[in-house]
Amino acid sequence: MKCKSEKKDIKEDKNVRSFLVFNLIISIAIMIALILVPKFNPALSLVIASIYMGVTCGLGFVNSIETIGTGFGNMMAGIGLPIGFGVILGQLMSDTGAAKVIARTIVHAVPNKYVFICSGICRLCVSNSSFSLMSHLLF
Repeated sequence: MKCKSEKKDIKEDKNVRSFLVFNLIISIAIMIALILVPKFNPALSLVIASIYMGVTCGLGFVNSIETIGTGFGNMMAGIGLPIGFGVILGQLMSDTGAAKVIARTIVHAVPNKYVFICSGICRLCVSNSSFSLMSHLLF
């Protein structure tokens, strides 16, 4: 008797997994459709698809929204400081002129045919705001 109930549990587990995969596929389709057809913001489409996934999997509407908010808050707590410090450093480099000095030094240090490769390397070294200053120097 025990073996039959274990087989039943395994069968029910497979059904639950296939149900989750099916809802995940529908959720991804909803997200892509919302981005492509009515041109929704991808972040908003992701939230709507996440709410759909939570509701259809039995979490409920309110719990789905609370879970999304908690997950987003935890993610921002982990990456918020590095992004903030990067923005501050990029602005500091832009305001002091360090980005222009770095860009000129790298561009003048290499032959003309390698300037674009060098600009890519420079982008790895400095922030996006500094790269936009460097691109004005090049073009």
